[in-house]
Amino acid sequence: MIRRTPTQQVVDWALGIVACFVLLVLMAWMDHRQSETTAMRITAQVVNDRAAEHAAMRGAR
Repeated sequence: MIRRTPTQQVVDWALGIVACFVLLVLMAWMDHRQSETTAMRITAQVVNDRAAEHAAMRGAR
């Protein structure tokens, strides 16, 4: 096994921490994007329901 110098170990540790941080940020961004899409879908359903209700209340012409 190759012995790593203390400097290389510190660099490896720092890169590992940076990689974990990047993954956490990516996961948070994807979760935010998904919940934003869900909210837009729900809003569209509410608008469609209100439009259908309004059309039904006006009756057939």
